Amino acid sequence: MPKVFIKGINYIQDIIGAHEFSMEVEPNTSIETLLKELDKNVGGQLASYLFDGDSSEYMRIFLNGRDIRFLDSEKLVLADGDKLLLLPRLAGG
Repeated sequence: MPKVFIKGINYIQDIIGAHEFSMEVEPNTSIETLLKELDKNVGGQLASYLFDGDSSEYMRIFLNGRDIRFLDSEKLVLADGDKLLLLPRLAGG
């Protein structure tokens, strides 16, 4: 089974319980499916950042260094060794 590496920054690493870890996924797993499984594993704590309305308002998600908002949907299927970065948007002034 493919192994995917997930990295959380800032409060996301507190939610997922690690700065970086790996997960095995079924072949042809989408990023959305992986994030839903991850959310289930952390007791639904990611859902408000990922699934309520436009997730890009709260978090940027990068696949192998590229923002998924700019990738074609067929490229959002995970492969062995892929790296997913969950980067919360920060506000400041």
